[in-house]
Amino acid sequence: MCMLRNFSRNPSLVFTSEKGGKMHKYLDKWLEALHSDEPNVIAALYADDATFLPTMSGDLKRGVSGALEYFQEDFMPSSPRGIIRELVVQEFGEEIVLLAGFYDFSTHDGQLVVEARFTFLAKRMAEDEWKIVHHHSSYKPVSKN
Repeated sequence: MCMLRNFSRNPSLVFTSEKGGKMHKYLDKWLEALHSDEPNVIAALYADDATFLPTMSGDLKRGVSGALEYFQEDFMPSSPRGIIRELVVQEFGEEIVLLAGFYDFSTHDGQLVVEARFTFLAKRMAEDEWKIVHHHSSYKPVSKN
């Protein structure tokens, strides 16, 4: 069964699903790892067999080593800071969760780097341990409206 939850990044959010709240916290953990400026910290959130289509690279990255390579060489040298603008959480049973939405990244001095859209597919590996098994991120197209 697929449960759809739509959240925007707002500190006063009320979650109607316990897992939805946990996954929002997981995405916050991903952002905290990004803000740590330690590529190995964020790469550790990816599964050994993960696939990753990053925003700032045309390559398909694979596994923890691919995530580490991307964050170390292509993304983290600018000390990016991110914020989630919109988040949708879709639950597929107890083991799989899809997170989709929009995030913005800027350099540490506040200069806008990129507005992007994302999808994360996360899999439960243990009771409270989730790993990213797929991550796609691309520049947000300009809206026609």
